Amino acid sequence: PIPCVPWQSQTSGQYQRRVHGQYDMWQAYFDLGIRVCVSPVLKSKGFTIARQQFLKRRYGDIREKLCNDMGSMWDHLKVRQLQFIGFLIPELIELTRCGKMGKKLGMGIYYDMLYQEHKATGKFIDVESYTIDSLYQTIVRNQRHLTRA
Repeated sequence: PIPCVPWQSQTSGQYQRRVHGQYDMWQAYFDLGIRVCVSPVLKSKGFTIARQQFLKRRYGDIREKLCNDMGSMWDHLKVRQLQFIGFLIPELIELTRCGKMGKKLGMGIYYDMLYQEHKATGKFIDVESYTIDSLYQTIVRNQRHLTRA
């Protein structure tokens, strides 16, 4: 496992509780952002092409803006990115369903995770393990869905 990278020097229990709270906040931020991006409600494929163009021209695509914001927030985490490997890899697999912006963001975050883990440990063990587990769970979930249909 990857060693916990401290956000600052840990000198008290109070600081450790604050760090845990910040981790929960960031985890909730990325979870919510990815859920919004993959939400079927925001997909315009059910509309005519003219309606899709009108909606995009008039209101833009919130998913693109959200992907840009999440990418910016991710970049600010720097070495703290290591703490999100186990949580974010399954989420990144979901994010690839969000179109071009989602795939771009997902691949950028995934690359950063690989880079940060290799920089910290010289290996890719955690990213590799979580990726394989997440892909397996996705395949099993999709097989169950197909057998029910």
